[in-house]
Amino acid sequence: MSEAKELYDDILSALSPLLPRTVYQDVRRVRTLAWAITGLCLSHSVRLSGWAEVAQSRTQDAARRVRRFSRWLHHPAVVPAQWYRPVIQAALSGWPVDQRLFVALDTSALTPFVLIRACLVYRGRAIPLAWRVMRARSGLCHHARRSGDDSACRSGLSARATA
Repeated sequence: MSEAKELYDDILSALSPLLPRTVYQDVRRVRTLAWAITGLCLSHSVRLSGWAEVAQSRTQDAARRVRRFSRWLHHPAVVPAQWYRPVIQAALSGWPVDQRLFVALDTSALTPFVLIRACLVYRGRAIPLAWRVMRARSGLCHHARRSGDDSACRSGLSARATA
């Protein structure tokens, strides 16, 4: 068995009991998620074409596998918060009661958006707990940062939140 297939099987068997059928509605969506995670891990890339190189399928056409991932990512039934919640809850359920939790707030500018994440810090990694994407007002944040007064940036962002 190939490394990709073995990892896929492990991921699928870990995800299957965590995700309620009401979330995924069709088992093919969970399988695609498992291949996406497998592709992400083995290709070390967020490019769908990198995932397609790793994913095994009946088709030999990589472009079809890329379209499969793209359709899955844009499908209305794939709501990240609904899929992520049971997974992160299961991961945190075994956290020792006497061990501290460190939560970090992280922001990333992705013009014209700003990504804000609250993450659990674990073994030097940031595990997202919640996130929000906001549309930044054009030029407002850049000017505010240069002048050292980011209160205009914060107020401008909070008024323009998008889901």
